[in-house]
Amino acid sequence: MLKKQFRLDGKTIKNLFAGKLKKISNGNFTILYTPNNLKHCRFTVICKKENFKKATLRNKIKRQIYSLLFRLIKNNFFKQNYDCIIIINQTINDYQSLINLLEKIF
Repeated sequence: MLKKQFRLDGKTIKNLFAGKLKKISNGNFTILYTPNNLKHCRFTVICKKENFKKATLRNKIKRQIYSLLFRLIKNNFFKQNYDCIIIINQTINDYQSLINLLEKIF
């Protein structure tokens, strides 16, 4: 799990949706992002119930993505500081497409 400093809370997410966000997507993922004034990136992952009916599946996918983000943070992958909302559009088996999207941003 990501440390609290790397996660977005509900109030911040609402403020981000109210503001202007940049958007990048492919078939599996959509990433909404905006620069922040902090010394680190912050993330949240959204799995919609309409795309994933079972809560166990939604939570499993979110845990896998948070684990991936944790490893990327640990390896200093992120060179710029953004607040990112990662939306999962459909079932995925390979997270390489998410890494490719993150490379385009960072």
